[in-house]
Amino acid sequence: MVGYWNDTIILVGLSMEDDFDDNQRPECPYCNVSNGDCQHVVLNYDATYMEFSFGYLADDKSEIDKLELEILALLKSKKRPKLKKGYLKEFWNYALENHQVDNDYIEFDITAYFNLLYEEIYAFEGDAFQYGGDDWQPGQNSVYFIFFAEDPSITIQRFNAFIIDELKK
Repeated sequence: MVGYWNDTIILVGLSMEDDFDDNQRPECPYCNVSNGDCQHVVLNYDATYMEFSFGYLADDKSEIDKLELEILALLKSKKRPKLKKGYLKEFWNYALENHQVDNDYIEFDITAYFNLLYEEIYAFEGDAFQYGGDDWQPGQNSVYFIFFAEDPSITIQRFNAFIIDELKK
């Protein structure tokens, strides 16, 4: 599926393998709020409709904008990291294949970004959960991913720095 985020085309179809039999949003592991309305939500992401429902990244995309600029600088440097198979490699290859040098255009595979965040968030003092939402059609429901952190901005800053460090190797 293709969608747009921050004027950028994205591919959707997150493939985390956690069960999400329960259609209720998980409680925040930091304050036990279950409605998602707390300062610990990094992002509640509706993967079905490709929407940033709420949370830090839904309200403030400045860290993503910074990451874009750093990825663009790496692309311009012509340095090509040797990456092992995985979401970081998918993320980099997509940016590399869709970069337009003449107008500094960069396109992210935000799905690979969130898959990588889902895998790595524990290393950056956060938690992630997958759950199902309300039925939007008989027999089908939305798939949501919710990311929590004690301090969402610090967690995303550290995660993005990790991405750049890995791409500079």
